[in-house]
Amino acid sequence: NPPVQQPQDISLNPPLLRKAKDELELRVAERTAELVSVNEQLQVELLNRKRIEEALRVSQARFAGILEIADDAIISVDANQRIILFNQGAEKIFGYSAAEVMNQPLGKLLPQQFEEIHRQHVEKFGKSCGKARKMGERREIYGRRADGSEFPGEASISKLEVGGETIFTTILRDISDRKAAQAALERLSHQNELILNSVGEGLCGLDLQANITFVNPAAAKLLGYKIEELIGQSIDTILQQDKSNAEESIGLKSSPIDESLRDGIVHQVRKAIFWRRDGSNFPVEYVATPILRSPTEVAFSGRKSPTKTEIIGAVIAFRDITERQIVERMKDEFISVVSHELRTPLTSIHGSLGMLASGLLSTQPEKSQRLLEIAVDSTERLVRLINDILDVERIESGKVTMAKVSCNAGDLIEQAADTMQAIADKAGVTLSVSTVSAQLWADPDRIIQTLTNLLSNAIKFSSRGDTVWLSAQITAAEDRSSRGEWNSTFSPAQEHTRSGANMKQILFKVKDQGRGIPADKLETIFERFQQVDVSDSRNSEGTGLGLAICRSIVQQHGGKIWVESTLGKGSTFYFTLPLKQSVTNYP
Repeated sequence: NPPVQQPQDISLNPPLLRKAKDELELRVAERTAELVSVNEQLQVELLNRKRIEEALRVSQARFAGILEIADDAIISVDANQRIILFNQGAEKIFGYSAAEVMNQPLGKLLPQQFEEIHRQHVEKFGKSCGKARKMGERREIYGRRADGSEFPGEASISKLEVGGETIFTTILRDISDRKAAQAALERLSHQNELILNSVGEGLCGLDLQANITFVNPAAAKLLGYKIEELIGQSIDTILQQDKSNAEESIGLKSSPIDESLRDGIVHQVRKAIFWRRDGSNFPVEYVATPILRSPTEVAFSGRKSPTKTEIIGAVIAFRDITERQIVERMKDEFISVVSHELRTPLTSIHGSLGMLASGLLSTQPEKSQRLLEIAVDSTERLVRLINDILDVERIESGKVTMAKVSCNAGDLIEQAADTMQAIADKAGVTLSVSTVSAQLWADPDRIIQTLTNLLSNAIKFSSRGDTVWLSAQITAAEDRSSRGEWNSTFSPAQEHTRSGANMKQILFKVKDQGRGIPADKLETIFERFQQVDVSDSRNSEGTGLGLAICRSIVQQHGGKIWVESTLGKGSTFYFTLPLKQSVTNYP
């Protein structure tokens, strides 16, 4: 066995003692450094934790503030879709308190028909990779209030994993007011569209560069364009298409439209020329109204607000005044004719009565008698003029009731011929009459008035030695409108019903050998104050009312009147009346 080694006493060995001391001090220093490092790390972590806790506190306070003031509903549900958060915005929208819905199923806030499909959508979203999405992208979503009423909503949903559980949070906005405003706006837009489409005036919208931004159908029709062809075009397109051919046209640089765009003032133009797509032009009157935007409107648009109202465009409302000019011309002609018709007999009356009143003819009874006859004739002429004017107005307005009785067409023709025979003899015109025996349901006085008017015109425009024919015949009723003949007030459908195969009518005809009527006058000759030439009234008595009266009388009897004429070869006037057996409204 080896000898046992006894431990050394280090106190008896100074070098060994110093070595042990050094090792111990080194270990203590190392441990102290480690403790200092750990302490520093702990201080940093503690500071970070305090910062995080403060940030969390601020975040929680901010979130709580958002929850408290948000008008939108903020609702959180757990994985079982039970409500765990219900802010005051949700209370206002749904009408529940938070306490009433806590831990209640989300379906409590949904219309019954949407509960199951909404639950499936939330589950599907929970399994998806997305963290948030907007709800109702494919269709509107609806909520159900405490009172059972439903409302449209706009919502977004998000999910968050908390402690291994998925929490779903929905932010929902009640858009009932928005939907109502949209519906009102759509109704207003529809009403405006109906107004634009139905108004007879042409309407054009312009931007600041005078380019067309919108037109209504009436404007497009008047101008001969399609609506889409005008959009984006300069208004100069219709103001002046060819300057060399339009002395009256107005160039854009000097037009009232341009002035409205510059000064913001409404400009009205009584007469201007607009151009159609086909190059033709027509007279118009128009109003250029600037479109103004107030500083308040500009401020709300997000733009820099000016100090005064801003001009952003203009609207042009125009109407074709071709017919008005025709009417004005007719009025001028009528005034000229009537003034002539009034002045001539008044001059005769004044002259004749003046001579009689002077006493110079007291010893000349024959001359006095002749002057009295002239005064009487002139007075009768004035009476006829006034009666014609009153007649055409009363008959066309329906204020005159036709006193219809059973009468014979042949008798009416003979009476009219007898009335006009003396006038025909005086004019040297032969009156040829051919009668027919047929019963009518008519106002005999008015039919005789029609015949005498037509005979008077025929005689007036015939030369000495000419013949005027008056005749009548029974025919089958037919619609003559296809031949360009003057139609009655009945529609084509009514005409077809009235003009059945079994209906008979009498056709009256007055033919002359006069100068005839120009083709362009055939359509208008039956209008008021229309004459082949204004000089007619100066060469022969007449106001241009006779044919208008004839037309009204014939139409009141359910008939038609028209004319056929060749210039230089005479005219033939026709009118029809239904026979008595064809009329169903007589006793």
